[in-house]
Formats: sequence, structure tokens, C-alpha cells
Amino acid sequence: MENIILIKTQSIEFIQGKRKRDAVNIAHHAHVKIDDNAIINGVIIDDTSIKEALAELKSQYDIEECILILDSNKIIARSLVIPKMSKKRIIEHLKNEFATLYEGDEEMLYDYGYIGEDEEIKKAVRILGVGIDKDLITTYLNLFESLEINVVDIDFSINILIRLKEYLPNMTDGSFSITRVDGNEIISSVFSKGNYVLTTRNRIFSDISDTQSFGSDIVRAISQLQQFANSPKNNAPFSTVYFSGLSPDVSDLVCERISNILEIESMMLPKAKGIYYDKENEEEVSLNNYLNTLGYLIGE
Repeated sequence: MENIILIKTQSIEFIQGKRKRDAVNIAHHAHVKIDDNAIINGVIIDDTSIKEALAELKSQYDIEECILILDSNKIIARSLVIPKMSKKRIIEHLKNEFATLYEGDEEMLYDYGYIGEDEEIKKAVRILGVGIDKDLITTYLNLFESLEINVVDIDFSINILIRLKEYLPNMTDGSFSITRVDGNEIISSVFSKGNYVLTTRNRIFSDISDTQSFGSDIVRAISQLQQFANSPKNNAPFSTVYFSGLSPDVSDLVCERISNILEIESMMLPKAKGIYYDKENEEEVSLNNYLNTLGYLIGE
């Protein structure tokens, strides 16, 4: 069994499970609440409640090691088409590619994931290049080390989405956005013809209990995303928005408004097949509730 953990805006998302062939078996799953503003845009501000939540998970589910999912504006990701070359040369290429994208003074670490052969350019491959603030990685590793939880692997949310879409209907070659609502934050990733293009983040200032205002803020954010994606710079128009992290009453309102006002399809992410879990659990294990942790296992 693998323990997959993502520290989100208002909670820690946790799944304990494994993938075997085409099935994913879930033993345990949980969201453990943390204090508001303990983490902002993936950056830990105050680790007190985070440590308490992780200690609770460790004790309850006997966690000695985990796979950590990171999602932060301190992570730069870009889909690139490059000639086939050695890993060392790819890392040097990423340093040059990201030099103009990151304005901070912090030291950066670089990595990449292989997506596949490029269909248009002979002897070229498509990769997801990632640059991440080294201090961000160090902060997370120190946090888990203080709790004696060994981080055996680190993955990134956008990398999970790229793998996940291959297992969901109509998403392999489509142009769409996957939008996750996490508390008062909206994180949208745009794909054009199946290829990752960009990610944006927006804050929601309405209270979630005010369904009308909360829904209006989400629609406004998608409208801005649509304009940004359609710009000459990005040239990545999309025809569908897939949501995760919405309650039924908000999702019905949002999807109807987006379809009517923005004239694009809007729906919740489809249910993944082959997911098995303890049916006595009250909360259904779905991509709406566990996008990154469950997505990790599905696309593993």
C-alpha cells in the first residue's frame, strides 16, 4: 500500500491504496482540516496545524513513509518539444528555458517527465519540464522529517493531471480546462489538443455558504481564464471545463451559468473506472474529492 499526501489550502488530502493492473484499491482516505492561512499557494506559512494533522494521520494509519504531492505557484511547469538527448543536456535546456520565466533569487531545482514521441517533428519528444524553488522542497522535507515520515517520492499536481487525462474519456486529444476549487482558491490547467499549455490561480472572496456569490466568482474566474487562453500569446482556446472540488448545489449553478454565459461545456470530472474501496465509508472516493491523490494512483 502507498500513502499519498497533498497539503491543500484548508486540509490535508490523504489516500492509502495501490494500483494493480487496471484497478485501484483504496484502503483508507481522509481530509484532515488545517488552519486557514497555514499554507498559501502551496507555501507553508505556519506549520503548527499541519504538523498536528500529519501526526493524526500517522498515528491512525500507521504511516512510516509517503509519496508527497506538491502544488504551488513556486513551481514552474511547461510542456516542451525537444530533440532526443541525455538527461544532463535536458536539465541544462530547462535551466535556459526557465531563465526568463522566474524572477526570484532563490536557487531552482529542475526535473522533467517524459510525455511521448512528438507526432509532428521527427526524432523529437514531448516532455513536461519543471522548475521548483529549492527552499520549498527543503521546507516540506524538513516538516516530514520532524514527524519521522520518510518522503520516498515527490510528484507535482500538473504531472498527475497529464497522466490522469489518458485514463478519462474524451480527454486524450481534446482542448479543455481541468479546474480544481480548493477552499477559496481556483486552480485551472488548460490543455490544447491534449497538450498541457498553462495553469492559473485565482482567489475567491465570497463565502462558500453564499452559493450565488461563490458561484459567480467561479464563473468570473473561468471567463478570465478563457480570455487569457484565447490570447494571441497562448492561442489555446478550450471548449470544455471539467471541475473538481465542488458541492452538488454549487456545481449545478456554475455549470449552467458557464454554458449559458460563456457558451462552453461545463461539467464535473467523470468518475474513474476500476476504483474499489470500503463501501462503509460515508464519503465516496472520487476525483471530485481526491483529484491529486487518487489521480496519482490512477495514472501510476
